[in-house]
Amino acid sequence: MSAEVKLHPVASSHISQIGYDNAKHELHVLFKDGTHYTYEHVQPDAFHRLLTAESPGSHFYREIKPHHKATKVTSQ
Repeated sequence: MSAEVKLHPVASSHISQIGYDNAKHELHVLFKDGTHYTYEHVQPDAFHRLLTAESPGSHFYREIKPHHKATKVTSQ
């Protein structure tokens, strides 16, 4: 993960933290099970809507996951 990505905790039963890489337009999602994914071509306003959603998990599964390619991040 890029050093400039700040992670924000969210109130969700599945998602632990989210962050956004402005330079790459990538959303970072850390799940409570320990997995970490990036989602490509996410616009800044889409990240902000997710961050401020009443239900971040529902918003993510409805608005982000079906529309953006995901890549699993593995530890090195």
